[in-house]
Amino acid sequence: MAEINKDDLTAKFTPETKTIMVKAWGGDVTIKKLTISEQAKYTDLLLKGKTTEDVGEDKTMAIGLDDAREATLLRVSMSLVSPRFKPEELGELSENAQAGITEISEALDAWDKPKKSKAKNTSLD
Repeated sequence: MAEINKDDLTAKFTPETKTIMVKAWGGDVTIKKLTISEQAKYTDLLLKGKTTEDVGEDKTMAIGLDDAREATLLRVSMSLVSPRFKPEELGELSENAQAGITEISEALDAWDKPKKSKAKNTSLD
């Protein structure tokens, strides 16, 4: 196998971007996947001080609502390529903007999930 160099890895793993329609905001925005460092910042803020001891028997962890909101603003802010917003700027928008923030967050969640295909009816009835 050929040795991989830094330029190869940088080219292969540059965060992807895409444009999505944000219905609540009435227009398109461009988002990108987070870098490893950005994802770590988001996760650290989301889990703020939690440890593996905080995981319940059902493999879930309680996360404070304020921590979740703050982490979501950070994540959406870091993912927005256009328009650019700092987390605190997103937080200063009216509460009517929350639906758009949720749409962007959901688009990030769904980005790599395989789309469910509708099963075709193959019966001969």
